[in-house]
Amino acid sequence: MAALAALLIAIGGLFVFWRQRQPATAGVPEIEPPSKWIRTTTESANLPPLPHSQPPEPEPVRKQAEPAEAPLVAGLDTPASTKSTLQIKAQALTLSRSLMNATISYRLELMNLQNQPLSEISIKADMVTAHGRAPVSEQVADTQTELAETAFIAAIEGRGTHEVKGSFSLPVNAIRPITQRGATLYVPLLRLRVEAPEVEPIICTFVVGIKPPERGAKLQPFRLDEMAQTYRNIGLRLLD
Repeated sequence: MAALAALLIAIGGLFVFWRQRQPATAGVPEIEPPSKWIRTTTESANLPPLPHSQPPEPEPVRKQAEPAEAPLVAGLDTPASTKSTLQIKAQALTLSRSLMNATISYRLELMNLQNQPLSEISIKADMVTAHGRAPVSEQVADTQTELAETAFIAAIEGRGTHEVKGSFSLPVNAIRPITQRGATLYVPLLRLRVEAPEVEPIICTFVVGIKPPERGAKLQPFRLDEMAQTYRNIGLRLLD
C-alpha cells in the first residue's frame, strides 16, 4: 500500500499544472478521462506549467561535456536495510525518443562505506512507464521484479567509489500513454537493483521527468505527440 500511495502521489502530481494552465478548448473531449487517482491528487496541488512543446534539439557534432550540476537525487540508502554498507547516487543524463524507442541514459555512483573491499556487484535496470490503470507490481520494483543486468563490478575498495553509466531502451509501442486535454503524455520509471553477496540488495524506482524552471518544483511529464527528440534537462525523483 505504501508503494501504491507513493506512486500515485508522485505521478498524479505531474499532471496538475497541465490541467490548470492549459487554455480551455470547448467541444474537444478527452480521449481517455483521467483515472480516480489523478483527479484526487490534482485537487490540492500547486505546480508550474508544462511547456507546450520542446523544440527538437539537434545532435551535437562533437561530444558534449557532462552535466556539471549535482544529481537531483543526491543519495539513497537501500530500502531493504538501514545497515547497508553500499550506497548509490543516481543521475539521469538524457532521454531520447525516436520513432521506435525511448532510451534513457543514466549515471550511477556506488559508494562502499565499509573498510573492506566489496566484490561481485551486479547492477540491473530497466524502464517502464506509469499509468493509473496498470498494476503497481508492473511499475514499482520489488524483490520479485526481474530486471536485466546492465553492469558488473568486480570490486570496490574499502571507502571507495565506482562510477557506472548505462542505458535502457523501451519500444514506443510499450509506452503507456496518458491523455490530458488532448495532449498525449507519458511518465518513464527507471527501476534499479544493485546487489552483492555481502549486502542486501538495493531496489528502487525513480520517476523520470523534465526539470521545471522553478527550483524545487516537481518534474514534468514528457509528451508523446511531439517530434522525436533528445531531452537533456531531465531529473529523477525517488519513489520511497
